[in-house]
Amino acid sequence: MTRQAHGRHPVIAVTIAAVLLLTVGGLWLLARDAPSSATGEINDVPGIAITPAQGCANFARYWLDETSVDIDAAVLEGFTNCRLGADGAWYTLAELPEERNTNPPTIDPAQEAAANELRARIIADLGTLQQSFTERMMQELGKVYSDRSNPVIGRTQEGVSVSNVRTRYARIINGMMLDPSHDALTGYVTWMMQTRMDAYGIFRRACLDDGTIFLRQPCTGMEDNLSIRYAPWYWELASEEWLDAYLHHLYGEPDATPAS
Repeated sequence: MTRQAHGRHPVIAVTIAAVLLLTVGGLWLLARDAPSSATGEINDVPGIAITPAQGCANFARYWLDETSVDIDAAVLEGFTNCRLGADGAWYTLAELPEERNTNPPTIDPAQEAAANELRARIIADLGTLQQSFTERMMQELGKVYSDRSNPVIGRTQEGVSVSNVRTRYARIINGMMLDPSHDALTGYVTWMMQTRMDAYGIFRRACLDDGTIFLRQPCTGMEDNLSIRYAPWYWELASEEWLDAYLHHLYGEPDATPAS
């Protein structure tokens, strides 16, 4: 074979490689906007929209019907934001239909005045609490807060880590509660935490029964996920439903949870 023939082989190989690259590049340009081009990506995959009420219904159905955990609806209501309506359907606290009371209780004027005064003091204390937050703290809390009332967890963002900001928030509100001048807020926070812890305690004991050992992780994990032993977020404390329930607890017939 001549030296000239040997020299042509690299040229031919480079030419073939260039043609292949141009062909592949052209095919990519044609196909990049096609529906199949998104294979392996999850951004545009359609999902089933679940309303907050449906989320509460699914949560309640699992724990009340699909497991052998021996609890009733009131227990779940005690430490989540899910409520069983008079129509037998589940709702979030924010969605719960208002029930018309055809026989409203007679309220003693003195008790009504005391309830209104306490409400005003609690609202004022909550205003003071918010004013004590630094700009950075408000930004961190904003990452946790959800405009949407989510099932079970309420107005807390789903899938976000709350541990760091929760610890800082707890220090601030606990310090404020040590001040006797904020005893109105202290009583309210204490009652709300105790209500949740009592309900969760019943749930945990039933959930950790020998017959439900396989549920140990979700049973115990819920305590931290729902911040059971921490002071409620300030937006939870500002909820009219919880505040009304607290005042009803003090000045009316005791009620375990708001609108339950």
